[in-house]
Amino acid sequence: MMRLTRTGFTMCPRDIQRATVQGSWSPRRLVLESNNPPMNTNHATWLKMNRPAPCRTKFLRLVALLIGCSLALPWQVPLAAHRGSDSATTQCTSTRLVVATQQPAGAQVAPEPRVQIAPKHRPRVIVVQPVILCNDDGSTPAVHAFPKRLIDRVYTKAKLELLYLQPRRWHHGKARRGEITQQQIIRDGRHQGIISPDKRIVTLLFASATDRKKGPSGHGQQGGSICFVRLGPSDRQADPLQQAFVVAHELGHCLNLRPVVNDPAVPNVTANLQGEGAIRERLATTGLHDTQRDTVLRSPLVMDRLRFYTLAEAQEQIVDETWEPYITGATDDMLRFSIGLAADDPLPQQPQTRRRFAEQKYTDKVLDFTAGEKTLLTGMVQRLQALIGSSWPGVPRLPWHFVKVDGTFCKGMAHTRGLSIFLSG
Repeated sequence: MMRLTRTGFTMCPRDIQRATVQGSWSPRRLVLESNNPPMNTNHATWLKMNRPAPCRTKFLRLVALLIGCSLALPWQVPLAAHRGSDSATTQCTSTRLVVATQQPAGAQVAPEPRVQIAPKHRPRVIVVQPVILCNDDGSTPAVHAFPKRLIDRVYTKAKLELLYLQPRRWHHGKARRGEITQQQIIRDGRHQGIISPDKRIVTLLFASATDRKKGPSGHGQQGGSICFVRLGPSDRQADPLQQAFVVAHELGHCLNLRPVVNDPAVPNVTANLQGEGAIRERLATTGLHDTQRDTVLRSPLVMDRLRFYTLAEAQEQIVDETWEPYITGATDDMLRFSIGLAADDPLPQQPQTRRRFAEQKYTDKVLDFTAGEKTLLTGMVQRLQALIGSSWPGVPRLPWHFVKVDGTFCKGMAHTRGLSIFLSG
C-alpha cells in the first residue's frame, strides 16, 4: 500500500514498516512540490554500506532515499520542456507512468487481444511522451491510444519495454486538423516547449490529420525522436490491433528501421513490422528480424534500465544543460554551493570564463563507481522493484541511471538531473 502526499509518500510493504521521504527537487523543475523543504541528509555513507539484508535500518534509509531521488524522474520530461515558453498553450496534468490503454470519452473501444504481457523489468526501455492535439479551446482531442502489450511483444527480441509518460494536451487546432505541415508543427512544438528537449525521449503526437491526410497511419522521423500518428475518426470503433501496429510501425522508423522493400538484409517473404502481412503476424515476436533487432539496439532512444555512468560519461552528464541551465542559469550563491566554495570566494563574471570555470569544477567532482558500489545499488534497485513494482510501477520501471560525485558537490545532497540520479561517494 502506498500513499502519495504533497510532501512525500509513505509506503508500507512487508519489509518496510514506515518510510517518509521529503521532496528534494528544485521548485522550478517540480512545480507541484515547490513547498517541500530540501533533503539535507548527508549521503556520503550510502555507498560504504555492506549488504543491506542484515541491517533493516540501513536498508530502509537507502530504499527511501533512492525512491526520493527517483520520484523526480517521471515529472521532469514534460515540466522541463514546458519551461521553454511561458506562452505555451498546453494543458499538463500530473506526470506519471501510463500502463493501460486510454481512449477519449465516448469512443467505442474493442478489447485489446489477450497476449502474453512482457516481463516488467526487461533490461532496456524506450520512454515515450504522448502529446494529444486538440482545438485551440481544448475541445475535440485527436483519437489516441497507448498500446503496450502488443508493442512489447513485437520488440521481444530486443528485450525492450515501451514506457509511456502521462500524456499532455496541446491546444493547437491547425496542427490537429493537419492544416499546417509537420515541419511547422515541430517548430511550434519546440518554441512552445511541447517537444521533449532530450532526444532520448520520443515525442508521440496524436493528430486527426497530418499533411491533410486522414485515416490510420502516421510518420515517424527516420532515426529521430518525433513521431506523428493518426488513429482514425472518433465515431468509429477502435481496432486495437491496427492502433498498436500504427504506433509500433512509426516508432520503428524513429528506431531507424527501414521499410523491408528498402532493406536488403531483411527477407520480404514473411510478415514483418516494416513489411507486408497480416497485422497480427506483423506484431508477433517474429515480426522483428534479427538484423532489425541489431538496428534497434544501436538507437540512442533505447536506454538501459539500469546504468552506471563511467567517469568520462558522467563528466558529460554533469555539465549537460539539456534539461535546465545548471551552470549558465545559476546564481553566484548556487554555483558556490554546488562546487563547495565559501560564501565570499570570488567567481569569474565574464560569461565564457565563468562557464569554463564552472564546467572544470563540476567535472572535477565526478568519481567512478567501484564494483562493490555497483553490486550494492543493483541489489537495492532490484529489491525496490520487487517491493513496489506491481502497486506503483512509475518508480521502478523508469530508467535508473547513476552518476557518482564527490561528497562536496552540492554538500553531498542526492538529486536528479534530467534522467540521471546523482549520488555522493
